[in-house]
Amino acid sequence: THLLRRDHVPPAHAERLNKIATAARHLLELINGILDFSKIEAGKLELEFTDFHLSALLDHVRSLIADAAKEKGLTIAIDESAAPQWLCGDATRLRQALLNYASNAVKFTTQGEIILRARLQNEEDERLTVCFEVQDTGVGLTQEQQSRLFNAFEQADISTTRQYGGTGLGLVITRRLAKLMGGEVGITSELGQGSTFWFTAQLRRGQRLTPDLAAFVPDAENALRQHYVGARVLLVEDNAINREVALDLLRAVHLAVDTAVDGQDALAKVQATDYALILMDIQMPIMDGLEATRAIRRLPGRETTPILAMTANAFAEDRQRCLEAGMNDHVGKPADPKTLFTTLLHWLPTKSAPDANAPLLPVLPAVQPEAVHTDVLASLERIADLDLDLGLSRVCGQVASYLRLLRLFIANHAHDMARLRVALTEGDRASAQRIAHSLKGIAGTLGATQLQQLAAALEQATQQPSGVDLERQIAAVEAQQQTLIMALEAALPIEDAVLPVAVNAAQVDAALARLKALLLEDDMRANEVFRESAGALRVALGPVADQMERHINAFDYLEALALLNKIHVGNLEAD
Repeated sequence: THLLRRDHVPPAHAERLNKIATAARHLLELINGILDFSKIEAGKLELEFTDFHLSALLDHVRSLIADAAKEKGLTIAIDESAAPQWLCGDATRLRQALLNYASNAVKFTTQGEIILRARLQNEEDERLTVCFEVQDTGVGLTQEQQSRLFNAFEQADISTTRQYGGTGLGLVITRRLAKLMGGEVGITSELGQGSTFWFTAQLRRGQRLTPDLAAFVPDAENALRQHYVGARVLLVEDNAINREVALDLLRAVHLAVDTAVDGQDALAKVQATDYALILMDIQMPIMDGLEATRAIRRLPGRETTPILAMTANAFAEDRQRCLEAGMNDHVGKPADPKTLFTTLLHWLPTKSAPDANAPLLPVLPAVQPEAVHTDVLASLERIADLDLDLGLSRVCGQVASYLRLLRLFIANHAHDMARLRVALTEGDRASAQRIAHSLKGIAGTLGATQLQQLAAALEQATQQPSGVDLERQIAAVEAQQQTLIMALEAALPIEDAVLPVAVNAAQVDAALARLKALLLEDDMRANEVFRESAGALRVALGPVADQMERHINAFDYLEALALLNKIHVGNLEAD
């Protein structure tokens, strides 16, 4: 949604994107709340002790609620005058506890102001008792409502028609966090007059740190554009659609990006190129991100190259595994753009400069004449299992982008069920589950809703005991997928009719040489290389290119190589 909203969006699409973003944030808050609550209950949550600046912590909380407060016309004030500026404790958990209070204050306040306050309550030897407060001018609470607030899954309004959403987990998590930090929680409130929620924590005085880019960065995106244009980074991601999204974010700040499809591919590229930074997926076939990182760290001159994990695994033990493998930091996936840009800004080498020998970043093709698009859309609209409006909404109505994703789907996923059967035959349930999971997500992105549902059911089935017979579900997915692919192939125009390219002999020769080298090694990157040069190859080779594409898409590399060997400059003929 962030990428789509960067461009000019029609009002109807903007409203839908806002609803998607709001729903996603709500779901993320719910999941995070449940995970945190379960970790606390299980005694698995461990506190960290680091030095932090109080102003930075309070400013961060203010920035997180600023948009919601602004929409309601609320002002936010900070009062930190009665507490030391440098403290030592778990800044992340303090921020989380305070944010739970602050989010509720915005939710239950319709006018007036919210005050974030910190004050030193007591000091004994090296131990400080600091009280954090959030004061609002909201609806207030009765004594009976206050008595239920800090119980799990309970809220002040328990009616079935309550006005405000939520799970009732935020306050109980704050209470548990405060207890872990040696403190307490409480509230003073009067119905109709607002509330003050507070918690205390046992902290120590902190040491002043040398300012660096990890401090509050007001606009990391612009800072990257100004100081790191052309800095070469490596993106390691095995899923093509995920690569598209990450590439859009990285290229938006003018970084030069190479891609690798697995850890082994990444290792080869790192041996050949001195990257300013590496973004590494964790779960990948052939060689995963942890193994690849350990191998990179053993390479001469690559001991300190910043490597950032990109993964949906957010538990502390997962982050610890990344650090133990030699990674420097962790970026959640899907990545929040602000967090990603700030993290990149922190880890990119200070003196990083553009690579003078780096090729220019690819220029996206211009939007094609509406007449061409209209015919294509009319054909796609007739496909039963394709919600065209839903698919186009994911790319802000950009037809060329949507057609590119459809072609990626055909090229990369036509043989998913064959690969899944092989994985099951070899007893590799993890790979089978990964294939079904990937297909489910991509089908949803494209608007292939029925295929998405079938793939989701198959993914769940792969998680069952190995004795479960999956063939019926595999066959159902395969039939639906092949029907969709056949319909797409019939509806999509020849690629160079939509994405015209200028062709020269050197470009064709280079593409063919690359293809031949990859085909000789049975390297799956041949599929990606052919797609990148498809327009030029079709113009130069005519029907031979179509034959070659069919062989490559079917992973019949031997036939593709045989066909390539028959090609002679000046005498290009189909068999």
